[in-house]
Amino acid sequence: MALTGTYDPSAVIVTVDDLRIEGFAQDTMLDVEKLSESEAIVGADGHAVVSKAPSRAKVISLTLLETSPGYRILGDFWKAQESQVGALPARPFYMEDLINGDVMTDANAVIMEGPVMSKGARVGTREFQIFCPNPEEQYATNVQD
Repeated sequence: MALTGTYDPSAVIVTVDDLRIEGFAQDTMLDVEKLSESEAIVGADGHAVVSKAPSRAKVISLTLLETSPGYRILGDFWKAQESQVGALPARPFYMEDLINGDVMTDANAVIMEGPVMSKGARVGTREFQIFCPNPEEQYATNVQD
């Protein structure tokens, strides 16, 4: 008998500097991008080598509604960071999907890009990019077949 899976976006918990980020956009809440990829090379004689990616760094894009509490929190961090001279403040980043067990953490995350403003007939969204130089990741420990 096949089981029906369930997904609930409210079961995805994101915190930055131990503050819960809420008010995500409808389509893409969170997107993770690798900064370096492993590469496979096959020589003329068929000999193959896989070069392991030298960096585990990731960029996490968080897309929030412009009226959300999460937008205000990250906006305040971004504004403070932009006025700072010297090293950027590192903040702990935490993401957990309570349904499937995915977890990503990094104690030294930095807001890499802040939002660009736009206005229209409907509530807008804002994107923040968070750089995680050395994330710890755990994937899908609670998935059942």
